[in-house]
Amino acid sequence: MGMEKTAKSLTIVEESDKQLLDCIDKAFDTLGESVKQVVFWNFERMFKLKRAEIPDQPERFVEAIRSMFGPGASIIERNILREISNSLQLTNFETRELAIVITKARNHIRQLKHGDV
Repeated sequence: MGMEKTAKSLTIVEESDKQLLDCIDKAFDTLGESVKQVVFWNFERMFKLKRAEIPDQPERFVEAIRSMFGPGASIIERNILREISNSLQLTNFETRELAIVITKARNHIRQLKHGDV
């Protein structure tokens, strides 16, 4: 029985991460598919940050965006914030700091999913 709960909890974690990564993907879609692929490739190559690791390491993700895009990073960050807000219908984060919003959104999704258990 304990094993079933662990498997279900893992599914909740994976689902929350998938939802966040989908939002991030949609935000980068505005740059075009090939550019998005290059961006994620550079995150992995230059910053040792795999796409799947972004929800676990939002601060590194933001650092990578800022390093890669310089002053244009704020536009990318705003697009991601907008996608999280629209797709997940989450608006009351009390901050516009992307790393904090990713963490709060992830926790919020998990709480919602855990309530369904």
